[in-house]
Amino acid sequence: MGMLDATTREVTVDYGTFGLIDMECAADTYHVDPPEGGAWLRTDTGMVYPDLVSNVAFIRLRLESWDGEPPREQEGAWSRVEEAEVVMPSGVLGVEVIAAGIDEDVFTLPGPGTYRLRMAFCVSPETAPVPLRRGQDPVERAHQGHEEDLRDVDEFFRVQYWRRAW
Repeated sequence: MGMLDATTREVTVDYGTFGLIDMECAADTYHVDPPEGGAWLRTDTGMVYPDLVSNVAFIRLRLESWDGEPPREQEGAWSRVEEAEVVMPSGVLGVEVIAAGIDEDVFTLPGPGTYRLRMAFCVSPETAPVPLRRGQDPVERAHQGHEEDLRDVDEFFRVQYWRRAW
């Protein structure tokens, strides 16, 4: 499997979440249901919203597109990892931060369609270990191998997209 494209950006996040929004869905960004149970990742058509460790955080976000399922990293490299399936109507993604709005055309997937995604994050050792949301356990301190990714930020997120079927 090979990586097709990638981008990394720094984002200041508020209200404990941010969204990766397909720009065709950008006008309807506030209807994603809260996660159930211990989940920290919410999805809907054209939308992905993770919960952060802090209510306000400075994050580094890496977006990747792959030509098939990317390899998994060793255990202990991430605080949490989750996979989901999401329909992306245009494949052109923006990043939504509630107070700042949507930063448009941040990343382009190979095209519209149904994608699998794997979202993983790790937390800087200097960030206080708090639950993501009420009733959830504190986040693990896994970050081995991501010291550079965490330099000068609170959290590092990596989101890998690949088409469900070519």
